[in-house]
Amino acid sequence: MTTEIKNLMFDLSAGRSIYDAESNREISVNEANETLRNFCINELGLTDKATPRQIKRALDSEKGKELFQVIEEILDEKIATGWKDDEFFDQFVETKNLADGDKNEFWTQKEIILNLERVSGDHHDLNYRIRVA
Repeated sequence: MTTEIKNLMFDLSAGRSIYDAESNREISVNEANETLRNFCINELGLTDKATPRQIKRALDSEKGKELFQVIEEILDEKIATGWKDDEFFDQFVETKNLADGDKNEFWTQKEIILNLERVSGDHHDLNYRIRVA
């Protein structure tokens, strides 16, 4: 997959404006989505009239797996950076990093269910659900 397409995917997911140097203009979100759609159809060897069975087979191929790997990279980046500085989400989240010396203590003024997640970075992530009085 070309770097240009990956950058287009990252820019679209981040909501950035996208500049096309060839046409010397900013392209719309619809144009960028159409470019990605056409790329995916061509990359997977499909046509506009592909059946669900053909699409499933194409997505199960090596090229389909490569496409999903790029999407996974984009989602990881979006989770790591996209929501971290968002004021709306910050009002609901308190982040603690024990490596920075933070204590693993959370306080609340009323009885609620507090969700804590221990992140280990692989498929053995643990989730805790605790009732706080």
